[in-house]
Amino acid sequence: MALAHQLLERFGSLRAMAEAPILALLAVKGLKEAKAAQLAAALEISRRIGMTSEARRQRIASSEQAGDYLRRRLSFLPEEHFRVLYLNRRSAVLRDSLIARGDVGAVNASLRRIMAQALECNATAMIAAHNHPSGNLEPSESDRLLTKDLVAAARPMGIRLLDHVIVAGDSYFSFADSGDLKDIELECLAPGAAEAAPRWSTRSTQE
Repeated sequence: MALAHQLLERFGSLRAMAEAPILALLAVKGLKEAKAAQLAAALEISRRIGMTSEARRQRIASSEQAGDYLRRRLSFLPEEHFRVLYLNRRSAVLRDSLIARGDVGAVNASLRRIMAQALECNATAMIAAHNHPSGNLEPSESDRLLTKDLVAAARPMGIRLLDHVIVAGDSYFSFADSGDLKDIELECLAPGAAEAAPRWSTRSTQE
């Protein structure tokens, strides 16, 4: 109990504790390596259970809802994660999938794996997302190229990429909100939404 109080006092909340790297846990007096590993595993299991339950009942019908959901999913992670949300015609999340994870600077997302999972769960739309542990919200050139590749790969399958969200700290950047996604769709000769795709509103259209 004393150690639990010490951990909460040091990190401030269970969420902050769950997102802390293992080295930060080891810095707490009285927390040895084996116990720190057990604690980190328990926190990660709890986090995944919570997010899985949320995803099952989640309906994402706008870029703002997507940004809020993914910000909670990816904020303050110490390494880069690339996730894809697969949606049905009613904008319900069919699957929230971790596609790849990497070091602080980069992650390698496989187009083949992304599209294979879309076909597996019979998705009509996707939302891609990754985090920038550096805290920089600006999309890189490789982020833009990957977005273009996703649009081009999804279109022949009747699947639409609704957004690509970048999370940094407690904020996010949306390709849909910025208008960049529309430009990329035009570059790929894929204007407008596929008939099978869910209704989707960006923040700008809501305003």
